Amino acid sequence: CRALDTAGKDRSPHADEIAACLPYLERQIELLQPQVIVALGKTAALSLLGLAADTTLVSLRGQVHQYRQRPLIVTFHPAYL
Repeated sequence: CRALDTAGKDRSPHADEIAACLPYLERQIELLQPQVIVALGKTAALSLLGLAADTTLVSLRGQVHQYRQRPLIVTFHPAYL
């Protein structure tokens, strides 16, 4: 799932787009059984952790979160870096 604007450039997905794609990601995680999950960027982190849109990425970094009993680490998206 990839959200594009009218010019074909990446954009943050809307809530309904996240809701439509999240079950696919959840199923992949269930099948793969990863030892750790790394959320790359704010959209991934907030979606997986179920947090409000006004949560800052900086406030999530530097700690280990939990996603369905798996450690989840948050960092910046590679495009941002």
